[in-house]
Amino acid sequence: MNLFDRINAVIENAEGSIITLVTTLIPWLAPALPAWLTWYHLTGMLAIPPAIAVAMALTVEFLGLSAVSTAFSYMRHNKINRSQKNRVSLAFPIGAYLFYLLVVVVVNVVQEIPMSEQGQQVSRVVSIALLTLISAPAFVIAIARDQQRKIETEVSASKTERNGKKAERSGKFTDWRKLPVEDRQLIADMETAEIVRVYDVSDRTARNWKAAARNGKEEKVEA
Repeated sequence: MNLFDRINAVIENAEGSIITLVTTLIPWLAPALPAWLTWYHLTGMLAIPPAIAVAMALTVEFLGLSAVSTAFSYMRHNKINRSQKNRVSLAFPIGAYLFYLLVVVVVNVVQEIPMSEQGQQVSRVVSIALLTLISAPAFVIAIARDQQRKIETEVSASKTERNGKKAERSGKFTDWRKLPVEDRQLIADMETAEIVRVYDVSDRTARNWKAAARNGKEEKVEA
């Protein structure tokens, strides 16, 4: 293998790693441009001290990142938790992201539009008002994420309780005659596979139990 073949081999071997590195870094480097533009307009057109402008520009970009992250977290949460009472509203992160876009557009784009002195003054006041209110969507996202964590904790506790009850029943009853009345009523509406899993009995026993439970339930209805 000559020198050029070796160079080509090194490039081909590194190509995948380079692409992975670039695709990993780009999402984190992309906010640098709007953050710099925000800093530029805050210091130049709104006369905000540079150090304060840095913190404000980073806050604006972090708000956008938090809104997107929360939205995807909510979508995953709703996909896992189908029950309506355990679902969370996407309106909060979407609203926060729209507010982020509004701040970026007003501060960075509207400021560049040629306008009269009065128009510039109005634009300046609106920009300051939006920056002042930026804590509102940030607080909403924080509270919404806390609410999501509480729901997930409740769902997890509920699943643990149900699994505990199943484990408690499993292997405890081996004779139909010893089953409590409430268990017989439950078995009447359970699938055979579920009876096998919950009570740790054979498939044949589960079918017999289900048939006996159904007969008992029908006799009770007829009576």
